[in-house]
Amino acid sequence: SLLTFVALLAVYLDGRLDVSFATVCIPAFFAEAVNLVASLENGSPAKYAKAKQERSDPTGYLFASYPEFLFNIIIIPALRISQWVLLVLKQEESSTESDGMSWWLVLLPCWLVFVYGAFRLCLRASRLKGQAALL
Repeated sequence: SLLTFVALLAVYLDGRLDVSFATVCIPAFFAEAVNLVASLENGSPAKYAKAKQERSDPTGYLFASYPEFLFNIIIIPALRISQWVLLVLKQEESSTESDGMSWWLVLLPCWLVFVYGAFRLCLRASRLKGQAALL
């Protein structure tokens, strides 16, 4: 479906497709929806317990609790979907010659992914440091 999106985007940008940008993005939205459903399927408590049990090295498992694990699985696809929605809204807005939505707002999900990644890195480092102190 992403290949379909790329083909539609190329024809749309070439000016030979007379539909809205939101219509061009439908295959991308579909791919993101499938990704979100797959992520939710991988977020079952049984999968969490199995993954935690398989991780037997002293550094421990990446997530301290099931809600933390589930949040990690859901946040990235949710931010990707919101990024697509904001891009579509910005494109539709720019085609009407209005100057309302800032690119900073459009890229907010991207910034949030970076902040979340930095937070996860710091959290992991502090947990490893705490475990090293116990050894």
